[in-house]
Amino acid sequence: MRDVARDRERGFTLLELIVVIAVVGILAAIAYPSFVSFIVRSDRSEARAALMAVQLAQERFRMSAGSYAPDLGTLGVNAASERGLYQLQVTEAGRGEFTVRATATAGGRQERDVVACQTIQLRVSQGGEARTPPECW
Repeated sequence: MRDVARDRERGFTLLELIVVIAVVGILAAIAYPSFVSFIVRSDRSEARAALMAVQLAQERFRMSAGSYAPDLGTLGVNAASERGLYQLQVTEAGRGEFTVRATATAGGRQERDVVACQTIQLRVSQGGEARTPPECW
């Protein structure tokens, strides 16, 4: 005759497995959206780095030409950020000021970012610089 007590010690019951799967599912449902939000926020650093690279290139150009470059091609800077998450564009440029904008690439994962942070802008003038929107910097 089989010892029922010994058989129970060898494995898990179906109910125990269902409870474990339910707990793991609940934890995943809570953790995954937070993880995705963290990744999207951290990828904003790519836009900030690209904007700062354009600022440095603009300052180098201004030293030799006396004014800021009207477009990225003149600077020799790529119109896409390093991993292609953002598209860059100089929206205005002159003797003493320029504005460069990084916009989330259409269909890219940065489109999941909050609407205000899908376009990040840097404006440099003789009075300093303005970074908008401030909560995205």
